[in-house]
Amino acid sequence: MIADLGEGIKRIGSFTINHWAVVTIGRLMDGEAGMLVWKGVGILAAIATVLMTIALLRMKKVVSLDA
Repeated sequence: MIADLGEGIKRIGSFTINHWAVVTIGRLMDGEAGMLVWKGVGILAAIATVLMTIALLRMKKVVSLDA
């Protein structure tokens, strides 16, 4: 809840799910439509796809198929 954390933190923040969710919801609440909203949705979908792929690859190591 700090207004300004500096440029370094802002750059790191742009790689987080929370950043893109807040930006996209903010754009929707401002009444913006079109490519800016869909860009945020697309980035969130890409992050979800990467995390799902990692989870599926990791699942083979965690759960044995013989069990």
